[in-house]
Formats: sequence, structure tokens, C-alpha cells
Amino acid sequence: MAYLDGVFFRAVSNGTGDFVVASAIQGYQTPAAAGAVNAGVYGYRAESDDLTQWEYGTTTYNSSGTSCSRTVLGNSAGTTAKISFTLAPKVGFVDLAEQLSSASNLTSGIIPSIARIATGAADGSKYVRDDQTLAYPLKGVAPVATDWNDVQTPGVWTATGLSNAPDGINGWFYVEVLQHVGYVAGTQVYLTQTATGLTFQGKWSRTCNAGTWGAWHRLDTVRAWVHTDSVGNIYEAYNVSSVSNPSSGNITVNFTVAIASANYSVFVTANESNTGGSAVRPCTGVSQSTTAVSVRCVNGAGTLVNPAGGWNVAIFGAS
Repeated sequence: MAYLDGVFFRAVSNGTGDFVVASAIQGYQTPAAAGAVNAGVYGYRAESDDLTQWEYGTTTYNSSGTSCSRTVLGNSAGTTAKISFTLAPKVGFVDLAEQLSSASNLTSGIIPSIARIATGAADGSKYVRDDQTLAYPLKGVAPVATDWNDVQTPGVWTATGLSNAPDGINGWFYVEVLQHVGYVAGTQVYLTQTATGLTFQGKWSRTCNAGTWGAWHRLDTVRAWVHTDSVGNIYEAYNVSSVSNPSSGNITVNFTVAIASANYSVFVTANESNTGGSAVRPCTGVSQSTTAVSVRCVNGAGTLVNPAGGWNVAIFGAS
């Protein structure tokens, strides 16, 4: 079932027959002028001039005879029968609740890897998401994108596998697109995108200034953290796939998703004030990369030890 804008016409005759288009009502257009396609199915409402007789339902348009069939869903008599109009009625194409109840009832198609899930966007378009079956907006066709740079229509989108994703992550994101009031496609491109990770938790933002995209900036600066027991068994963690304890006083924390830059800050503490009878000194980083960090802990005598109360490691970075 499809949609057209501004269709309102006078039928040729009264009675219960199909509606044959006579002429457009002043200020509106005929189905043909609005782009109706042969055998296209549309919602309609027909009414008498005094509104005492009316009906609504679905119609199949016949372009050769400029006629519209009548499948009635409701009428002024409280039935689903065709109203026998006393005079030739006015007929308009309308959006029906029955049309909007399922994405499959909209002019739709399968959009690879991307789906619009917003309604009532700034451009007045409406979308319904049903898994990856995407209903197109009332005007135009929703974009099929392989690059987040090309997702410029206002609203909230979800996709995976697109290039120019935050931190190069190949995962699912919700991305909200906001257009500046002066936006002109292809010439005056001013946008803001805010991405929220689905496959991997996190939030990023970037802007497009006069067609040039800036870098993604991480809004939540904690990139990873973990709390383990003395030998690295994980209690709780975020973006940490595993922890190893290759030798006493040493652990290596491996990240689930690599961090964009190795120039992050490492904060490490032992979860106990004493180990082996001597005070535990602040833990220190040994080496760090985009995929892992190794840290160590020593007691007051300078001996490497595993803190009996466990390890706490946190990674901070803005990129």
C-alpha cells in the first residue's frame, strides 16, 4: 500500500460504482497528477458535500480509466458496505491506521544493513521499522548507505558494517543525525552525528562543517576497566576480554575492542593495604598498546606480589 500527497477529486457519478475521476477539487490534484501508478493501492475517504454520507477504505487505481475501486472499511451507516451516494461525492486519498500498523503495508523494501526507526522527523516523513524491512518515507526513498558519511537525513538510524564508523568499530550503532538550518545537500552540508554503540557500549559525536567531516570524539572517556582477584580472575569488567597472571605481581589486561590510540592513561590500585606484612605501593604500568596493558604491583620491600584483595585497572582516553 502506497501514499500520495494532496489527492482530492470529484467523482463522475453517484451510486455504488467505482469512483471515476472527473476533476480535482480546487487546491488539490487528481491521482494521476500526484503520481498514482496503475494497480497501486491507496487509502481513501469519500464524502458528500454535506458530510451526511461518507465511507473510507482502500482503493486500487486504474490508470487507463482513471477509476478507483472501493473496498470499504467503514461508513456513515456503520457498516462496511459501499454507500450509495445521492450525488457524486468528493474523494480524497488518505493515510489509514490500518496502513500504518505494519511496515509491510508501506511502500517498502529490504534496505541492506540500515534501517530508519524515527517518526515525525523534521522533514515531515514517517518511517516504521520491522526488523530490517524499512518503510520508505512519504516522499522519496530512504537512502541505502555503505558509509556513515552518507547518512545525512535527520532522524535516528541503525546499521552495521558501514565505513567511517566510530573508532573504526565494525559493529551495530544507533546514530542520530541533526541538520543545521542552512543545510543544502551537496553544497552546504552542516550536520552533527551522535553514535551510541550496540555491539560495543560507548557514545561518540562528530560534526560535518561545509561538507568536511571531523573526527569522531568519544564522549565517555573510560575506555576499559576491570576488577579481579589476586591472580586475575575477573569479578566485573568493561571492554576487557581476559586477564592473565604470567608471574607474581604481574597481570596483563586484554581489551575486547582495541583502543584507537595507545596514548591512554592507566590507573591501577591493589585492593588491599597490606600484602605479606608490608605495605603495597601504588601499582604501575609496565607496557601498554591498543589491545592490552600490562601492570605490576610491589610491596614495601620492592618485591613483586599479587595483592590478596585483588586488582583494579581503569583505562581513560578521549579518542
